[in-house]
Amino acid sequence: MKKLILIILLIPILMSACSKSNLLIVNDGDILPEDICNNLENNIIIIHETGCSACSVALPRIRIIERELGKTYKYIDLAVPEDRGYLLNQSFTTLHIPTLIADCKVYVGTRTDEVYKSILENA
Repeated sequence: MKKLILIILLIPILMSACSKSNLLIVNDGDILPEDICNNLENNIIIIHETGCSACSVALPRIRIIERELGKTYKYIDLAVPEDRGYLLNQSFTTLHIPTLIADCKVYVGTRTDEVYKSILENA
């Protein structure tokens, strides 16, 4: 029910953003355009949502690797209005979570520890 409410709330925001600019909706395997990529605060971004069951599997895996590598990643929680605003200001969004962006490549869905480690070590 919470997800349905969130989707209903996001539709007007996305429609508004789409009407004002070209909002890119990213999918697994996409590469962000150079203009968007150059404006990101961090080369590793994790888009998730509080209460998302797939995210509750992915986030601990990513956080362990983040600590092991001594890096700091940017986490965007779609349940937080400011985080949604940040994402829309970057001119892109995703319809599926969790989404990991590493060096401008998009990875959608949960991965194994080994796959996340490979992605994040090489970013």
